Amino acid sequence: MDTLLKKSIFRVLLLIMIIIPLTGCASPSSAVSGGVDTLTGFSPEEITTLNSLEKVDDHPLYVMHYTGGYNQAAAAPPVGDTSYACSLFAALGDKDNLRYGRNFDWSHSAALILFTEPPDGYASVSMVNPDFAGIKNGKDLLQLTNAERELLLDTPFVPTDGMNETGLTIAMAAVDGGKADFLPSRETIGSLEIMREVLDHAATVDEAVKLFSSYNIDFTGGPPVHYLVADANGSAALIEYVAGQMVVMPNENPWHLATNHFITTGVKDSGNSGWRYDTLRERLSAAGGILTPKEAMTLLADVAQADSTQWSAVYNASAGSVDVAMGGGYDVVHSFQLDLGEKTK
Repeated sequence: MDTLLKKSIFRVLLLIMIIIPLTGCASPSSAVSGGVDTLTGFSPEEITTLNSLEKVDDHPLYVMHYTGGYNQAAAAPPVGDTSYACSLFAALGDKDNLRYGRNFDWSHSAALILFTEPPDGYASVSMVNPDFAGIKNGKDLLQLTNAERELLLDTPFVPTDGMNETGLTIAMAAVDGGKADFLPSRETIGSLEIMREVLDHAATVDEAVKLFSSYNIDFTGGPPVHYLVADANGSAALIEYVAGQMVVMPNENPWHLATNHFITTGVKDSGNSGWRYDTLRERLSAAGGILTPKEAMTLLADVAQADSTQWSAVYNASAGSVDVAMGGGYDVVHSFQLDLGEKTK
C-alpha cells in the first residue's frame, strides 16, 4: 500500500507541475493587447481598417487603408484657426505629367493619408486633419482610447485634398465672406463632405461641377471655402460661392490656381494671399503649366508659411502618385501610390 500510495502521489504532483505552467502561459483571449480586435460592436472590415493605421513621420503623419464602405456621418466641421494661408495649383501643360500642388495651412496638427475603396465609388487617396473628425489636442493616433478609435472611421468625410483612381483631384482653401446658395429641394452637405462625394463619384471636372450643383453646401462651424478641381483630361475649374451664388471658373490656360481670396471679385484683400497667388501664377505661366515633381514641391515651398504650413502635397494625376512633405521639412518627402483604374459608374 505504501508503494502504491507513493506512486499515486507522485503522479498527482507530476500532473500538477505540467498543468500549472501551461495555464500560467495561456492567454485569456486571442486578442493582441491594446489592439482593436478586443472591441465589440465593430464589423470585421472596421477592425481591419483600424488595424491598418501606421505612423510614417514624426510631425506626425499617419497612413490608413479604409476597408469596405462607410456609413453617412455627421463629421465635425473645421473650426478654430483663422490664419488661413493655403495655396493650390494645377499644372496641366503636359498631359502625361499632370501635377496638382497644395499647401495646407492651419494650427499645428497631425495628418492622415487615407486610402479608400468604396464598393459604390472610385478608389481614392486623400489627406485628412484628424482634428476635423473630432480627435482633438493632437493626440497620438496609435495611443487612442477605444472610443476615440471609433472617430477614425469618420475620417473619409473630412478630406482637405485628394485624388481618385481616375486622376480627378480636388482641394479647398478658405476665403472670407463666402455665402452658398440654398434650395429647399436639395440635400445639404458639409463643406468637406462634398469633397468626399466628388472623390467617390466624379471622373471629370464637369461631373464634379454637377455634383456641387446638386447639393446645398453648409459652411457652418468653419470658414467658407472655395474649391479647385482638376481631371486627367487637363481640365480644371475653381468653384466659389459669392453672395449666395455658385460661380464656376474653368481654366483659360494650361494651369489654374487659388489661394485665400475670391477670384470672382478679383480683390486680393485676405492677408498675404495676394503675393502667394502672384508667385504661383508667374511661375506657372513661365513654365507653360509644366512642372517636374521637384519643381512642383519647390513652388509649394516658396509660398509656404513657416508658422502654419502643416503639409505640402503634390499629386500626379497621370501616374496616381502623391508626394507629401510635412511641416516644411522638404528634405524628407514621403511617396504614396494609388492604382489608377478603369472603373465606370
